Amino acid sequence: MKRTLPVVVLSLLLAGGAALAQEAQEKAQKPPKPVTPLKLQVVFSRYQGEKKVGSVYYTLPVSANDGSLSRVVMGFQVPLRYESKESYGNVVFKDVGTSVDCRAETAEDAFFKLNCNFEQSSLQAKNGEPPAEVTNAAPLPPVLRHFRSGSSFLLRDGQSSQLTAATDPVSGDVVKVDVTLNVVK
Repeated sequence: MKRTLPVVVLSLLLAGGAALAQEAQEKAQKPPKPVTPLKLQVVFSRYQGEKKVGSVYYTLPVSANDGSLSRVVMGFQVPLRYESKESYGNVVFKDVGTSVDCRAETAEDAFFKLNCNFEQSSLQAKNGEPPAEVTNAAPLPPVLRHFRSGSSFLLRDGQSSQLTAATDPVSGDVVKVDVTLNVVK
């Protein structure tokens, strides 16, 4: 009985290894999916109630099936001064603007699976208006408004979709993210 246990364990290990080897061989026999160039248009729109108060457009190239990350970043760094008992007038810089990251791969039925992250931040004065120019009077420090969303979704060539709609808890503005996909021919 003691001799049969190692034989059974060895048989199971060999069978599992053979199954893994067969799976790897099947993957190696499948031709890789062709790289497909895509163009992705992303629109961030801001609404106050039903009234559209602004939109910003970003277009980025995305290559389906090559595993690369496509990214567009547009913005600036804002100096923010802070004070404490130990130090006076220290400045820290914060990024403000928009960032879009996306990967793509082909899916069934002429769809493309996209995995994207959207991020947008902006300055807002404490009263909800954009911050005024700095004058000799000490201005109130701005508030940094921030929006972030991540999505996995399917689109076909020429198709558009609204991915996200979120309400700003301070201003009540609604931010919507719309995406359009086109195959580059």
